[in-house]
Amino acid sequence: MEYTVSTEHTVSSFNNEVARLYEALDSDGICRAEVDEEQLRGISTYSGQQLEVDWKSETRRLCDVTFRAALCIYYAGL
Repeated sequence: MEYTVSTEHTVSSFNNEVARLYEALDSDGICRAEVDEEQLRGISTYSGQQLEVDWKSETRRLCDVTFRAALCIYYAGL
């Protein structure tokens, strides 16, 4: 079975998500985008995908999300 994805669709979806992240930045540059933590279950510092030890504090969660958002925004050229 062959699966193909339209590059145009992929780029468009990425741009939409980056725009959403950019709009979620507050005046201090903190990204306050909503995150579906259920989809991130299993991501940890051991797998190299989670920057903070845990998200038990709001500050840790915001730091992790802001860093990832900043990467996406930077590489999208915004």
